[in-house]
Amino acid sequence: MRKLILINVIILFLSTINSTAQEKLKDTLFFQLDGKYIFESEYDQNFYLLEDSSDIGRGIFLFEKIKVEKSKHPREILCLKKYVQSSKYYNRHKTVKLNDYQLWEHLVNYTIYLVKKNKITTEYIQVYPTIQIE
Repeated sequence: MRKLILINVIILFLSTINSTAQEKLKDTLFFQLDGKYIFESEYDQNFYLLEDSSDIGRGIFLFEKIKVEKSKHPREILCLKKYVQSSKYYNRHKTVKLNDYQLWEHLVNYTIYLVKKNKITTEYIQVYPTIQIE
């Protein structure tokens, strides 16, 4: 009986290690913070809004600021407007063009930085996608 319990404990331990080892690291996306398509909320500086996001009783997609870093070396800085409007979550023929929830489901799988270039420095603002329903 003790051998059976010991074997079960070992199997449980090994399966826990295996599942932890198989967790994927998130890919990182860098988007240019242009102030037009994506812009800082005028009510709370910790949130960034999208021009295409709806707020018609369905909720609103936004990015929440996590931290600001100074030294990152992105391979590519993407245009968020092109990224969103060329996705399957955007339909320019509908009244509500962007499906905020589906975009959130997609972006939550990434580590995201907004790149804000000043005259002297470049800031990398790590953000987390979220949806707020009022």
